[in-house]
Amino acid sequence: MSIYKIFKSEHGFTIQELMVVLIVGSLLIGFTFSLFLFSNKMMFSWQRKSDVQQTVCRVTQTIASDIMKAKEIKEITETSIILIGKNENQIHYSFDGKYIYRNNDIVYSDDNIQVSMKISEDIKLREEKNVSLIHLQVTGQLKSINYQSETDVMPLISSKEIFDRSGEKVN
Repeated sequence: MSIYKIFKSEHGFTIQELMVVLIVGSLLIGFTFSLFLFSNKMMFSWQRKSDVQQTVCRVTQTIASDIMKAKEIKEITETSIILIGKNENQIHYSFDGKYIYRNNDIVYSDDNIQVSMKISEDIKLREEKNVSLIHLQVTGQLKSINYQSETDVMPLISSKEIFDRSGEKVN
């Protein structure tokens, strides 16, 4: 069969066949676009949750690290702690209801995530064994996403009182 005969032939698609193809194609494009929008929404939701978790963990690690390295704990309240570092420098953490500060500098920089902290000391352990154990709780919130991190931190001064240089427990 020659090419001329193929083009000259009047066989083609009917209007019904074309309409079926258009409808099926439109449905496929609609489902694909819907799936794309759903997955995009889920990805942004997971990203926001991850951002909150990373911020809370970073703040918790920063504060816990300073507490562990502290030479002395000068003052503890529910929303602030004052530490004396190894170099005799004073480190002051405070929470004013909106931001957590370290020596008057904001610890984190994301205005969308609200971070709060609570600090307490195990008084019973201090009285019984003369050991400081600081309970640190940091909470992050972004719209409906909440994440909380809690940890107990033993300052360097307390761990020196419990263990001597060989690692043996001191009575």
